Amino acid sequence: MGTFLPSLMIRYHDVNVAQAGLVSAVVLGVTGLVGLCLGGALADKLHSAFPRGRLLLGAGCMLVAAPLLWLGFTRPAGEVVTTTVLLSAGWLLYFMYFVTVYPALQDVVDARLRATAMSVYFFFQYVLGAGFGTVVTGIVSDFYAKQAMLAAGAAETSAAFRAIGLQSSLSLVIPLAILLTGVALWLAARRFVADAARVGADAVAVG
Repeated sequence: MGTFLPSLMIRYHDVNVAQAGLVSAVVLGVTGLVGLCLGGALADKLHSAFPRGRLLLGAGCMLVAAPLLWLGFTRPAGEVVTTTVLLSAGWLLYFMYFVTVYPALQDVVDARLRATAMSVYFFFQYVLGAGFGTVVTGIVSDFYAKQAMLAAGAAETSAAFRAIGLQSSLSLVIPLAILLTGVALWLAARRFVADAARVGADAVAVG
């Protein structure tokens, strides 16, 4: 999202660089301020009410975010406002991921292993996720651009075909990744109580 959103707005929705930057600032920045602050407070309250509440909140938000993001990415070219609103709503819910997963991970790992657990977690998130995620998005974008070119009977890929390819790629990769993450969080919530209890029992035994 952070890598390709400005390019999508410029190529597909035909806005200038300043307008693309403004859309990106709203979708990726403003939503973070709201989602992280309010989401953290809400996650803590739910966790206090029942142990699985935090992860179930994250799962629910991700499962709702996926279709909102898909709707945002699939708006017709030129619908800048609608695209911005839908992507902002979906990305605000996406930020609930951070305020639910980070504390939950600490709850199910022994205190002596938390630094190691976080390092492994960030390896998968940034090296495999952020690193390979952009590569996969680019590969899928090139594939759809070529398909659009062939469908139009053209001999070479133009900027218009590349715009269609990027829009198609983002419409598939990001909502699918968010959806799968929501399912993973729901599955994690089912194990959370038992895992947290085991860590607590081990701590008491060591003490």
